[in-house]
Formats: sequence, C-alpha cells, structure tokens
Amino acid sequence: MGLFMKREGKQKETSDSQFDIWKIWRKTATILFKERISQANEQPLLDNNCIVVIVWKTFSSPSIISDREVRSFFSTHGFFPQYYETHGFFAKDYQSDLVVNMLYYATVRNKYGIRLLCEDEGDICLPFEKLSEYSVMIHFLSDVLGYHANDITVQEFVNKSRNLVVYSSTPYGDLVGGGSKMFLLCKAEDDDTHYLPVFVSLEHMKEFYKDRNGYLIVEETLKDFLEGHDPDLFKKAFNKYHGPSLPRLGALLEPGHCNVEIPPGIRCQDV
Repeated sequence: MGLFMKREGKQKETSDSQFDIWKIWRKTATILFKERISQANEQPLLDNNCIVVIVWKTFSSPSIISDREVRSFFSTHGFFPQYYETHGFFAKDYQSDLVVNMLYYATVRNKYGIRLLCEDEGDICLPFEKLSEYSVMIHFLSDVLGYHANDITVQEFVNKSRNLVVYSSTPYGDLVGGGSKMFLLCKAEDDDTHYLPVFVSLEHMKEFYKDRNGYLIVEETLKDFLEGHDPDLFKKAFNKYHGPSLPRLGALLEPGHCNVEIPPGIRCQDV
C-alpha cells in the first residue's frame, strides 16, 4: 500500500471503462482504406466520422483483401451495406504502432473519432469529443514510438513531455515479507548506471511495487521530477544497501511498458 503525496495543481489522468489505452496501444492492427485515386489523397475508412481500425484481425493477405472478406467482416460488426458495396478496399500491413498512429491522426490532424474492431475485446467506439480526453496520453505514446524509432532524441522527448504527470517513489524500501532492498533498475550487475523507475500510470506503479511494503508516491510533472532527480539525494539510502560506491542515476519511464531511458543529468530545456 502506498502513501500518496500529491503536488497541488497537477492534472489527473483520465480513465474510461470502455477504453484502456495501455491495453490497446501496442496491439498488432491493420486498417482498411477506401479505393484511392492517387497516393496523395489516401483516406482511411470512416464510419459515422470515426476512423475504423481493425485490431489484430487476420485476413487472408496483409495487403489485398477480397470483397467477400470485406462483406463478411463488416456484416459481423454491424456496418451498413453502403460501407462494403464499393470494391477496391485494401488493408495496410499489420503494424504494432498503427493504433497510436491512428489515434494521433484522429485527434491532432483531424477531428475524427475512432472505432476499434477487436477480436477478443469487442468493438470500442469513441467519438471525437470523448477521444479528445485522451489527447495528452496519445501525444505521449506517439512520442514514445518516435523515441524508439530514433525519430526524436531523448532530450527532445523530455522537452515535449515536460508537463506530463508522473509518479515515483524513494529508491530504498521494505518488502512485504520482511527485509528491504533498493528498487533501482540496471541492465547488468556491473553497470555503473542505475535507473529509478518512474510511471505515467498509477496502476502500473502499484503493479511494479506489489511486493513493497508502505512506500511514498510522489506525483509531479516530468520537468519537476527531473529537476529534483539529484543522485546526492539518494546517496545515504544507496550506501546503506550497497556500501560506499554510488552509481550514476538515471530514470526509466514506464518500465515494462514504454521503457524510455533518461540518462543521468538530463533536464527539460526551454524551447
């Protein structure tokens, strides 16, 4: 059980019983496009102003699908006949980043909603007004993909995410079954850089610390977290467990979910 300490004036994360962005964002998906005249005006299929994304649905071919398959799939999901009377639909290749890309496309580039056709989750339909509540998280996850694709540097990532609300705790704590340990992460035992876990999802933090007994939860912006992330503040706790040798301390954002490595010394810069 964590002791919660909230910094005043910070934004709460949005939740919705029908839509768990953390559960869906990296699912393999494909998307159907209407027949196009040229590459330049390619448009995704829309249903009542919602982009239709097929989440981990396998057709016979990842790029070209038959009219029969389209009719069968659409009728299963309750589409009106006019949506599959036009021939020439084709599907994008299956991608693990497509859901986030389409969420970004819907909320930022257009005022569309999103309809996710999921084999084991059922249909999820969010109009733009509801989807816009997730715009902060959609921006964040889009930047995570950009970071992992080397499209943006870690410095650019933290600059863009400076106002993101994050949760962290102290690096040293007690275990539920007795004893204590350092809750730092490293790539190898002899690595001289250790990482303090920091989370965007409070539920992910509770899951990570499920074996930890009585810990502090600090809520602040990523900018404030990095400015206060001074290795000297942790020296006493680290020495208690490891002796006099203090490693370089970085941060790992959303371990097991996003895995964004923020090296020691990185701070948000004014742009």
